[in-house]
Amino acid sequence: MAREMSMENDADIIFAAAGFTGVGALQEQQRLGKLAIGADSDQFFLAEKAVITSMVKNVDIGIYTAIRTYLEQHAFPDKHMIFGLEQNGVAMAPLQIITMTPKENALVDELKQSVLDGSIAIPEGRP
Repeated sequence: MAREMSMENDADIIFAAAGFTGVGALQEQQRLGKLAIGADSDQFFLAEKAVITSMVKNVDIGIYTAIRTYLEQHAFPDKHMIFGLEQNGVAMAPLQIITMTPKENALVDELKQSVLDGSIAIPEGRP
């Protein structure tokens, strides 16, 4: 599938949003000399010539917060606990392979801030 996305659809970068089940897609991008974005953890080590960054789930933050909440309140206040940018539940792994200009870095920071302040709305998924 990664080959199809890259070759037939002329994709320069794919986002293998499949955690470790997406390893084949990352490695195929590397074999094709193309780029990829990993998911769930920093996946640079899986295809060091292809992975430019990864979307990281900070599971430790979620676990710590859930345990702390339970210890303080002796219950969970909500059926579902959501951990997004505001709660530091997700992040972007360090950039590898490519270098962004100061202007590009500023744009990433601006977009992140727009998500945090609500200027860019992220639709809520199904819990």
